[in-house]
Amino acid sequence: MTTPKTTTKTTTARTAAKAPAKPEFLIVEHNLKCQTSAGELSLDLRVGRSTMKKFTAFEGKEGDEALDFLFDEVLPSPVAAQIEELGDFAEEMKLAMAWVEAVGERLGVTLEKLRGSSDS
Repeated sequence: MTTPKTTTKTTTARTAAKAPAKPEFLIVEHNLKCQTSAGELSLDLRVGRSTMKKFTAFEGKEGDEALDFLFDEVLPSPVAAQIEELGDFAEEMKLAMAWVEAVGERLGVTLEKLRGSSDS
């Protein structure tokens, strides 16, 4: 009795190496790179002295007043426009707050230190 020949096909699964996910926020030189639902945004982190003064005033505000002050006074117009183009309030707030934190980090200070230096 003869045993039937069996053939085995070897299949090589070709898997493309996936690039690592980009961080949601990354400071590159003077820009905050943001991964958003609309793709990557690059928000300029350069601010003048007058804007830095507004950071301390922003600290004392709450609710709608804080929101209006952030978008109308603290964020430079081009940055606010880029953020508002997303059309998603939750994402807009996340980006705005990330920008505020990144400005503080870029300058090597926290908002608390800015507030403390204005109290003296």
